[in-house]
Amino acid sequence: ARLASLSTFLLGGVVLFRDSRNRTNQVFASYSWTIALWSLCFSQLHTIPVPWAIWYGRLLHLGCIFIPVLFFNFVMILSGAFKKEKVKIIVAYTIAVIFNLLNLFPGFFTEEIVYRNGYAYPRPIGLIYFSYFLFFVIVVSYSLIKLWKIVSQTDSKKQRIGFYLLILATLLGYLGGMNNFLIMIDVQMFPLFP
Repeated sequence: ARLASLSTFLLGGVVLFRDSRNRTNQVFASYSWTIALWSLCFSQLHTIPVPWAIWYGRLLHLGCIFIPVLFFNFVMILSGAFKKEKVKIIVAYTIAVIFNLLNLFPGFFTEEIVYRNGYAYPRPIGLIYFSYFLFFVIVVSYSLIKLWKIVSQTDSKKQRIGFYLLILATLLGYLGGMNNFLIMIDVQMFPLFP
């Protein structure tokens, strides 16, 4: 997880360094850095005391909650549909901010820390957390569908290959990260677990 954190942090930095004024690069860098924050906090949840685990769990969710929204924003800019989808993007950011506010207060988003296989996990609270999980899946799925449409409209073979690689890497990343949602509710899915 620390290697993933470092590599995604550096990836965001490299992309931003290439052209810091480019909006696509800015959003992609932010997307990379939220993944880096999530990965770093996850790496810290290995056998730490409960009081620290609670705060790392909240910080972990700060990054995690914004991951699908920033990905959606990135894809909409990339596809040229940002203006058309602007209201949906604003709604997604608003929902993410609400989830993050709920995340700050004990008993609204997660309630306690449980240890599973040497890691501390915040235990989610019913409907609110399930709503967040659903939000995550819907936003990522919608973004991937839009990304797939970009591929079908691209004439350049080189760009098409780049988009295919982006879709593949994104799918692998989200499938791998899905384990972190599942383990919080005591679901273990092979081959993602442990």
